[in-house]
Amino acid sequence: MSCDDYSVEYHLTPSGWKTGTSYFYGKPQKEIQPPSDRLLTVVQDAVQTSRWSPEEVSWRTEWTAPDTPPEKLKELFAKYGKHPS
Repeated sequence: MSCDDYSVEYHLTPSGWKTGTSYFYGKPQKEIQPPSDRLLTVVQDAVQTSRWSPEEVSWRTEWTAPDTPPEKLKELFAKYGKHPS
């Protein structure tokens, strides 16, 4: 069993990244509704297999607004970053 396993949703909106629901071992800890103006949702997954191992972090795209032009996402990535800081 891992020592730590959590995930956090982040939503990209025209005004920047907004934090969404967080999960601990797959169970919601703090549920937050996605903003109505979100264009993209990414999830940061982090796992630490033992107290002595480094944390492994990965990102995945969970959702993209169907009518979002790729140019708009590129513009927002340039302004706010590809992932939240």
